[in-house]
Amino acid sequence: MPNLSSLIFFLPELILSATCIILLILSLSKRTSGVSSYVAILGILIAAFFTVVLFNVGTPPLFWGMLVLDKPASFFKLIFAATAILVIIFSQKSGELKNDTPEFFALLTGSVLGMNLLAQANNLLMIYLSFEFVSI
Repeated sequence: MPNLSSLIFFLPELILSATCIILLILSLSKRTSGVSSYVAILGILIAAFFTVVLFNVGTPPLFWGMLVLDKPASFFKLIFAATAILVIIFSQKSGELKNDTPEFFALLTGSVLGMNLLAQANNLLMIYLSFEFVSI
């Protein structure tokens, strides 16, 4: 499937990328007043919603076969989203993050993006790039 046709099926990953960028922009501000964890949770929940919406679309090969959107990939994407939300909730209650740290949530969101790409990878190059994304 060509690139422009693949973008609609790549929407959860685009949302995670936008969330990561928003969190990095929030890190430039001095006073975030605890909003960055909620931005991260909201972005991950929206990505999970679109993953559920795209669950029964079949198995289209995306970006000329580099990625495949199938049911096991969607299932693992939902597991990654749930785990990331739990990590964010537990990190809010932790005493280690005294002040609001948008960088931590941006790295976590980027790691979830890499895990999502790894679940969909259909090519050795994409597997390598996904591992690099996760190992940030």
